[in-house]
Amino acid sequence: MDILGYEMAPDYATFGGNFSLESRELKVGPLMAEDEVKRQQSSAAQPDERYHDRFVATALASRAADNLPHTSQAFAAVLCEASGWNSSLAEQSALYQRYIKEGPYVEWAADFGHQCPYPDFENADKRYVTQVTDAARSALRPYKTLLLAGVVAIIAASVLLIRRRRRQDP
Repeated sequence: MDILGYEMAPDYATFGGNFSLESRELKVGPLMAEDEVKRQQSSAAQPDERYHDRFVATALASRAADNLPHTSQAFAAVLCEASGWNSSLAEQSALYQRYIKEGPYVEWAADFGHQCPYPDFENADKRYVTQVTDAARSALRPYKTLLLAGVVAIIAASVLLIRRRRRQDP
């Protein structure tokens, strides 16, 4: 509310978000010129819903999660925190479903959106390297014995070639 909330409609940060005025429509009158009405309408909140700041913050957190390795605790923690901001049930469900599909298993997932630890951004940096190597290891795992046999054959052939050259060179 302090950062993203509107002073008046739809958030009423002026009142701490606790109250709203009945009529949100601005009209030209003795105290408000037509230009002022146009200026205020051009900067209307998007989405124009009560507590719109929660919707904006949830969207920003989702974009922030895009920049984190999906196998990191920080990814899960950012989505967890954002789902607790009470934007809407649909958005909370979407964040949880995104965590289920893309995120790692974390022991606090049973209370997702309510008890969220602070994101571990320091270890998230390390996950960029392991995320790539883990994918390669998973892809090559079915061919492990074949690859091992190939490497052993290449090493054996190299050793034989080196010995052969040493014998030929006096």
